[in-house]
Amino acid sequence: MPDTDEGTFMIDVELEEGMNLRRTDETVTKIEDILDEYDEIENYLSTVGSGAQAFMGAGATSNTAEIMVNLVPGAERNISTSEFSESIERDITNTASEADIQISQSAQAGIGGEANTVVFNINDPNKKRLEETSEEIVEKLEEENIIRDVQASIEETSTELQVVIDKGAAQQEGLVPAQIAETVNQITNGQTATTIQTEDQEIYEVIVRYHDETLESQENFERVSIQNQDGEYIVLSDVAKIEEGEGPITINRSDMVESIEFEVTYTSSSHLGEVSTLIEEVIDDIELADEAEFVFGGDQEMMEEAMENLIMALGLGIVIIYLVMTAQFESFKFPFVIMFTVPFFVIGVMLSLVMTQTPVSIMSFMGVIVLAGIVVNNAIVLVDYINKKKEAGMHSYEAIIDGVKDRTRPIIITALTTILGVVPLAIGMGEGTEIQQPIGIVIIGGLISSTLLTLFVIPVIYSLFDPTTRNINKKYMTPDGEIIYARDLMKKDRDNEND
Repeated sequence: MPDTDEGTFMIDVELEEGMNLRRTDETVTKIEDILDEYDEIENYLSTVGSGAQAFMGAGATSNTAEIMVNLVPGAERNISTSEFSESIERDITNTASEADIQISQSAQAGIGGEANTVVFNINDPNKKRLEETSEEIVEKLEEENIIRDVQASIEETSTELQVVIDKGAAQQEGLVPAQIAETVNQITNGQTATTIQTEDQEIYEVIVRYHDETLESQENFERVSIQNQDGEYIVLSDVAKIEEGEGPITINRSDMVESIEFEVTYTSSSHLGEVSTLIEEVIDDIELADEAEFVFGGDQEMMEEAMENLIMALGLGIVIIYLVMTAQFESFKFPFVIMFTVPFFVIGVMLSLVMTQTPVSIMSFMGVIVLAGIVVNNAIVLVDYINKKKEAGMHSYEAIIDGVKDRTRPIIITALTTILGVVPLAIGMGEGTEIQQPIGIVIIGGLISSTLLTLFVIPVIYSLFDPTTRNINKKYMTPDGEIIYARDLMKKDRDNEND
């Protein structure tokens, strides 16, 4: 999808794990001081933490903050949202060096993920090899100038308590690892004791949880008792070692295979297709193992799926157009001639995209589908007029020539009105209109090329399918031995009729 300039971007702030709200708020205040210096910013909204309670009593997101920045309307600034967010990124990261800063431009709702972002996954059953591959991919991508940031899911970790079971001690105390694991699960998540069904047939689960004090400290957690098969209660710390460590926030698997998700943020001067090609080249250079798999996600995955559906829609549309014209002309030949206008507009579409440096996208392909129904109209008008001339008794050759002469002006005027009608769409007037811009560009380019080529090429193709016109250059020999063309005989006959 094309990037839209909606005048809004997000600043995500993350400090070290365990940082309290006060320190996070101080960092956000420093960032706000920078934002106040720019006239392009209309207002901003800062959210520090979320107030959620995490395991062991710490603030779940007390070390994170989010700032939503709204810029002044596009007419009042001479810089796009993407360019502006990139220009202030260095100032913010230098000022708030104690935090991890991520700046992203939000994509239009319902269209895709974050703007200027490509998501892809690497799947590999060998976890160690997958981690090594991940480090190499991140390192190579960060060397590219068009890449602003690379995030791998394996890098996202949080502090956690790890329970390491002592199997020998557990066996001596009459416990098995499954019992210990079940107890730890009950401590952290609770256990459904029963369900209650109300008179309204609504069902509620009754979940029994340990007291909140159990989760407030590691010491309380270690003193939890587990009942063995003999009915004795064993303290958790006697059969397991509780230690603090770092663990991944999410564990990704695809078809039961270990997977790492990469989120690549690229500069506003680049586009999705260019970055996707770059990523593919980097992956090819690394040479993944035979068991490993590389798949795109996010906008690129959506674009590939949408393109497949749009290609099917275009093919179905062409078939329907041909069938409708077959019923209109009561012939298979003339609709076939008219369908030659479809490849004509492809020339204009490609030239318009290249000249305006517009990448091929879902929206531009939707413009192609629209064009398929528009460009045939000119050829229908021309072929139908030629047929009427022939029905009136005019020779095919003359009907084609007169038809082009008489219909050139109406065809050009009709195409011109359509082109002028979509000019505002192609220019992209107003905020957020960039997403529809490729449709207008494609329609204008395709209409120009198809209109011009229809007036010159369709008459030629029509003559090739007309038996009378095909014989126009046939030679005849007179009784005097003179060679004469069929078109000259036709001219003499016409002159005699006029006399």
